[in-house]
Amino acid sequence: MAEEKKEEELPLDFLETPKGRVAGFEGVRRLGELIAEAFEELEKLNQKIKSMEREEKTPEGIEKRLKGIEDQLAVLSDDMHVILNALGELSATVAQLKKALNL
Repeated sequence: MAEEKKEEELPLDFLETPKGRVAGFEGVRRLGELIAEAFEELEKLNQKIKSMEREEKTPEGIEKRLKGIEDQLAVLSDDMHVILNALGELSATVAQLKKALNL
């Protein structure tokens, strides 16, 4: 199973406000798109798992396929951690903005 690793740098633009820096709309929008893409990839992987044959011809075949799935899940898990950390930072920034604007 060929492993495809897609990396994308997410440059966040910030606006200076009297209360501090606030993430710009385009960066936040792109972060949302990346989260959606990650979930789509996870769904594709789940579909692959469901569509796999119930039994392989040999135990080695099963082990090989499971190792491939494990590797893909590890990559997706790492990607989700990065995205969730960025989302946490974004949430904190939005909270600061709301507080600054008294919303």
